[in-house]
Amino acid sequence: MSAKFVLKRNSNGKFHFNLQAANGEIIATSQQYDSKISAEKGIESVRINAPRAAMDDRSEEAAPKPKPPAARKPQAPAART
Repeated sequence: MSAKFVLKRNSNGKFHFNLQAANGEIIATSQQYDSKISAEKGIESVRINAPRAAMDDRSEEAAPKPKPPAARKPQAPAART
């Protein structure tokens, strides 16, 4: 079995497709489309453009630094009664 496009309709009535590898793993998911015809055009666009698509490898870019925790304000001692 080779890869295939699986066209689905969501519970909200919109369409989307998954590109499924030969082993059944989903390797790409589309945006949501308002009509089936638009989704089919999206599939055709992937078929035409993917073989020519360049790879933009950003995997070596520095990951965003986590923000330091906010400084804690000292609490006033509790009043004695």
